[in-house]
Amino acid sequence: MTQLNAQALMAMPYEQMVACVKSWNRHKMEESRSWRFWRRNDQFEPEGDWRTWLVMAGRGIAKTRPVFV
Repeated sequence: MTQLNAQALMAMPYEQMVACVKSWNRHKMEESRSWRFWRRNDQFEPEGDWRTWLVMAGRGIAKTRPVFV
């Protein structure tokens, strides 16, 4: 089973999406606020232990203090 993220959630029929969100516990609700939930399927980090990241983004995207979890 694939991990549920925003992209998968929005692909569900409306009734199924509402039922899914209503079934979430507090942990899942907090998890849905993280980048791992909102990233697209092509935005996964590469394998390995990375120490340096290049953030290329436009204005207003909060590049000042990125936090990678």
